[in-house]
Amino acid sequence: MHVIVPLKDLAAAKARLSDLLSPEERQQLVRAMARDVLTALSSSTYVTDVHVVTNDAYFRDLAQSFAMHVIPDPDLGLNQAIQAGLDVLKERGCTNAFIIHGDLPLLTPADIDDVISQYQAANTHSDRPALGLITCRHQDGTNGLLLNPQHAFSLHYGKKSARLHQQQANDLGWRVINIHNDHFALDIDDEDDFQQLMNNKTQSRLSRAQATAIGTTYSLAALMTSAEAKRDHAHGEIISYSRKVFLPLTHLCRNVCHYCTFAVRPSQVRDMYMPVDEAVRIAREGADLGCKEALFTLGEKPELRYRAAREALDHLGFQSTLDYVAHVAKRVFEETGLLPHINAGCMSDEDMIALRNVSASMGVMLENISPRLCEKGQAHYGSPDKDPKVRMDTIERAGKLNIPFTTGILIGIGETREERLDSLFAIRNLHETYGHIQEVIIQNFVPKHNTKMAETEAAATDDLLWTIAMARLIFEPEM
Repeated sequence: MHVIVPLKDLAAAKARLSDLLSPEERQQLVRAMARDVLTALSSSTYVTDVHVVTNDAYFRDLAQSFAMHVIPDPDLGLNQAIQAGLDVLKERGCTNAFIIHGDLPLLTPADIDDVISQYQAANTHSDRPALGLITCRHQDGTNGLLLNPQHAFSLHYGKKSARLHQQQANDLGWRVINIHNDHFALDIDDEDDFQQLMNNKTQSRLSRAQATAIGTTYSLAALMTSAEAKRDHAHGEIISYSRKVFLPLTHLCRNVCHYCTFAVRPSQVRDMYMPVDEAVRIAREGADLGCKEALFTLGEKPELRYRAAREALDHLGFQSTLDYVAHVAKRVFEETGLLPHINAGCMSDEDMIALRNVSASMGVMLENISPRLCEKGQAHYGSPDKDPKVRMDTIERAGKLNIPFTTGILIGIGETREERLDSLFAIRNLHETYGHIQEVIIQNFVPKHNTKMAETEAAATDDLLWTIAMARLIFEPEM
């Protein structure tokens, strides 16, 4: 099935919600709903490809991040925008099209597959053209159309569009297949729709759009109360922690994060790498005190930046920092019994397979999904391993390899609340696919002396509490 999604310019987004939400909040909601729809489409079994009709730069970039096609909007209204998509499919010789709007915040891949399978099942044994019609919850608007783009059909989006589409199909002698799906029925056009979204109980977890709606309209106290109830449902009064020793194998790093005090230059340390005997000694002392875990931390790939690191590895007899990490982790486990947890940054499959043999789990902080933070003047400028695509790739590789993994976000480094939500949902999506995320950390930035962000204001306590509460509401109770 070939899908068309028209996404209009954000400038006047959802004006009928202006009494509830500010212009910025309305734009955030529209973006979140579009992301929900495209995410669902990207995981549908029946969807062949998706064509996003838009001139908006944000939506164009969003579509391309999903490897979807972008068709320029002729800017002549919604009907003409959709027709532009149908014309492309007609020219390509496609015989089926599914028109979906970008304001369906409860949509899931299962909903899309359900609708398409209903349409195909009803359209199997007939020579007559068929129109699949999905109406809104008021039954007067059209929230989805399925048809053959090779057959001429005039679009009538606007007031009473469902009746007009059905009437035209009847006039043309087409069969009309009326399809019902609860999540397709709720589009967000007015305040009543918005309240329905806020109060929806038909799904157990928040959609991206619901998270935006709740996060922008509920008070912090209400969010914390809801988060507390969800936490207590799964964990009661139990607080868990890991008894561990800290093994910083090297403070050298090729990245230059503007808030970091962990990384140093070779001239600032005596040993480029912690000697293996010292690591074993510290681990053994920890084991004697009842520790169970050895937490390995290090800078990322320092040998790619510093000759001193390469020479140190040559002297130790290892090709890379990660080779040395694997050697030390093996010694620590075999000689002390502590379980290594390795925070080694971005890794290839080969790296993770080698480390999996000597560790119980691994981790890398996503920090934030927004590539904006890697631009000049931002916190991650000059740090190639902080590219969110690279970090997400590492987390996904760990999932494919069934490696228990820790990740999380860092707040207060210049990101927006929307970018925090994007980051949390990116983590949740990977966990839904692979089930390997064992811990999600919400870490707050604090300015430190002798860093480029020393004068940056720390994240406010209320901002940290908001983010923790939203994370608890977004993830399953057991997380």
